[in-house]
Amino acid sequence: MTREATKKTGPKIATIIVNYRTAALVIETLPALLEEMRGYDGAHVYIVDNASPGGDFETLNAFVEREGLGEKISVIASGGNLGFADGNNIGFEKARAAFEAKDGADYVFCLNPDAAPRPGALRAMVDILEARPQAAVVGPQIEDEDGAAAVSHHRFPTVFREFAGEIRIGFFHRLADPPAEQGPPDAPFRTDWVSGAAFLARCAAFPGALMDGSYFLYYEETDMMLGLKRNGWETWRAPGARVVHIGGVSTGVQGRTARLPTFWFDSWRYYFGKNHGRFYAFAAACAKLLGAGGYVVKQALLGRANDKPERYLADVFTQCVAPTALGRCGKPRKPEAARP
Repeated sequence: MTREATKKTGPKIATIIVNYRTAALVIETLPALLEEMRGYDGAHVYIVDNASPGGDFETLNAFVEREGLGEKISVIASGGNLGFADGNNIGFEKARAAFEAKDGADYVFCLNPDAAPRPGALRAMVDILEARPQAAVVGPQIEDEDGAAAVSHHRFPTVFREFAGEIRIGFFHRLADPPAEQGPPDAPFRTDWVSGAAFLARCAAFPGALMDGSYFLYYEETDMMLGLKRNGWETWRAPGARVVHIGGVSTGVQGRTARLPTFWFDSWRYYFGKNHGRFYAFAAACAKLLGAGGYVVKQALLGRANDKPERYLADVFTQCVAPTALGRCGKPRKPEAARP
């Protein structure tokens, strides 16, 4: 390796990985991540273990020690299964403190434990933030192991988008989700929010915590990017950056028809209540139920399978419509296992 190849250049970057029962995947994907971070000033990876059962914390520490990676990777015990948002907040606080001597970190790369960047992904995202001072977050193209692209940029949820997303009729989709501000196929473009599986964030856009720690899992990145937009910041997509993601490994929610956990609905209610108020949340819940019911009827009339999650209509009524009708849109109660 030449001297020039190892010279530190560019902005200061830290990566945050929140681990829960995925130590083997983290170890498998670390080489690709470390290669992407090579050359950035003070590049460091913070793995926050959310009290994983089965000895993940010890496994990760042993790997770091065995491979001599102590200067590049820190494994942090969060003290409990605090969820995705607070796990990232712990890593963000550690990264910010570590970079204080160098006037702070420039960017943090938040990466799921079941995700790995393709070559050049980090550089493509860095280039966007470097060129656009108002950009706070940039996300890559998420793809599966076979290279098939997943939808990784979105519009913010609204009453109509809840209905359109559930009923899944092309006409409604086109009205609810018009194209993002996109130019040539490979050009970066602005969007509302990007997938929380992988994104690069500008530290200066976050004077406090990275995310609202009230969320346990789901909707925390959507909430974060809505808050950024309301404060004058922008979110961008980088089509040239690609990240492989095996979804649902740490959450246990794999497959479209698996029943959604209670904390998904808790996050849904909190997002709408916090950002739009209780009456809007109730309207969104009704629209969601109407769209989901319409989808079930449509599929039956067409003789097609219903691929909604198990007991979905009942869950939408009991977990979305009924609580919001009573104004229950407060902070989610984290699972018992989340308490230190």
